[in-house]
Amino acid sequence: MSQYTIKIASLQDCLTVHNHTPEMLGDATLAMYQERIGDNPYLALVAVYLDQPVAFKLGYAKSTDTFYSWLGGVLPNHRGHGLAKKLLHKQELWAVDNGFKCIEVKSMLRFEAMLTMLRTQGYTQTTADDGITEQSKIHFIKHFSRLPK
Repeated sequence: MSQYTIKIASLQDCLTVHNHTPEMLGDATLAMYQERIGDNPYLALVAVYLDQPVAFKLGYAKSTDTFYSWLGGVLPNHRGHGLAKKLLHKQELWAVDNGFKCIEVKSMLRFEAMLTMLRTQGYTQTTADDGITEQSKIHFIKHFSRLPK
């Protein structure tokens, strides 16, 4: 893990990883990111390997109390190093430092590894879309009273 560095990034860095992550549907654009985030405070993180972004986590303020962890991904050749977990933890610490009381995140049933990681990191499932398919969205929340020190 020591060859990876987690750092605050540009939206473009996130976009680079996003568009090379096989599970991400379609090509994202900077305009799409900017439209979704709007004027809300946001955090863009990347894991860097040999000066190249290889994983990302992007989220924004949904309200003054709630941070929404919107997108994330790890390039296939860099999986298995705990990068998603490290990015999530860094995002949580930033959210706490910036006054948020919780993080909300959605994932899909087809992303088993993500669902497992969220559950093991203290996220509670709040709802799921009707009908169970691989595209079903599962909603999670983590209140910061449960955040490890």
